[in-house]
Amino acid sequence: MRILDLRYSVYFKLIERSDSIIRHSSFDIRHSNVVSYEVIFKQHQA
Repeated sequence: MRILDLRYSVYFKLIERSDSIIRHSSFDIRHSNVVSYEVIFKQHQA
């Protein structure tokens, strides 16, 4: 039971951390996705 509780607490901490990271870098993620799509599109054209 202790191991399970520890696992859940770590899991929830990871979720909280990833949520804050996503909130802070959502603009960066969107921008990098646009850039990567442009690169892929140009590669397919060439």
